[in-house]
Amino acid sequence: MPTTGLCLLPPASGNAPVSTKLIAHLSRRYPTQEHVLFHLEHRLFSDTSSQLPGSDVKQRCFTHVLSFSHDPQHAFVSSTKPGNSDESSTITIPAASADSFTGLISTKLQPAWYPRQMLSVENGVCVAIEEKGLVVCIGDARVSARSQGAGTVRGTVVELFRREDTGSDENNYTKEEAAEDEAWMQSALEGLFKGTGVTFNARIITGRTLPRKPEEGADVEAKRDWNLAKLYMAVFRR
Repeated sequence: MPTTGLCLLPPASGNAPVSTKLIAHLSRRYPTQEHVLFHLEHRLFSDTSSQLPGSDVKQRCFTHVLSFSHDPQHAFVSSTKPGNSDESSTITIPAASADSFTGLISTKLQPAWYPRQMLSVENGVCVAIEEKGLVVCIGDARVSARSQGAGTVRGTVVELFRREDTGSDENNYTKEEAAEDEAWMQSALEGLFKGTGVTFNARIITGRTLPRKPEEGADVEAKRDWNLAKLYMAVFRR
């Protein structure tokens, strides 16, 4: 399977986003490559019991609702297990139902869950760099309009997709492979954006994900990229 690396760069001084600089750099360096719009919305809820005095924050549970342009037909809903935020149960619902589902959690389930963070990327860009076998997606994650502090930049999402088939999948993805992929992604991003003055010092989370084009894998459009959704949830939970 291919590999995806994902990080959330902190905003520059004065809460200035860095996406404009990164996208402009790609446009100059790869002027013939097509730019595709990239957007997402992520809602994060935390269980109310973890807020009680004396509660163990390590046992905190989260519920995510994620919609993104990589899969415009579906929204991913995931709930983590107490004491292990990496273990979760994930389902999909129609993307058109994401707002009403979020409203249900915020109202009917309010005694159990409270909204912790709501972020959106509205004007991001994906650029396919064919000669390198890479796809780069960039966008500023801002506090959603319906939340306190609306418009504040939480960070800049940088996603790097590597088309090369590794011969392994998420089920046998080892810590050693993850460390190697993280180092490779770090080096690749620094090379792509050399001269911009942007430092990629945020941790890059990696995972095996589905091919991005139907011709690269059988029946790709019928599949949902659970691993990619989980990568985004892990980055936004930090």
